[in-house]
Amino acid sequence: MKKTSKGAVLSTLVALTLIGSTVVAPASHSAQAPAWPSQTAKLKGVTLTMWCAAASLAIPKSVISSFERVTGAKIKVVTIPDPYESPVLAKIATGDKPDVAFWSPTKSGLKQGSLC
Repeated sequence: MKKTSKGAVLSTLVALTLIGSTVVAPASHSAQAPAWPSQTAKLKGVTLTMWCAAASLAIPKSVISSFERVTGAKIKVVTIPDPYESPVLAKIATGDKPDVAFWSPTKSGLKQGSLC
């Protein structure tokens, strides 16, 4: 599996914070576009599931720790066996989806379909 940069993981968790903030405190239904929630929005009581390949478990540890400390949310990391892409696609096909996942598909994996 390709090495994922800490910046990519951090970007994912920041986006997750923004999404989680919207779920916890939805924007008003005004005609104006809602403002971006704070990146350090408090998410106490929120537990997010993150899928990670066995070979990549060490990559997100410091980012997850920082995210949990700043937001109060908890991240439950679920290890998906390698090769990662096949089990992930099988789980998604049955309706099982995480809140966050690593994804670096192979060319053959891209042909199997979308994650959505």
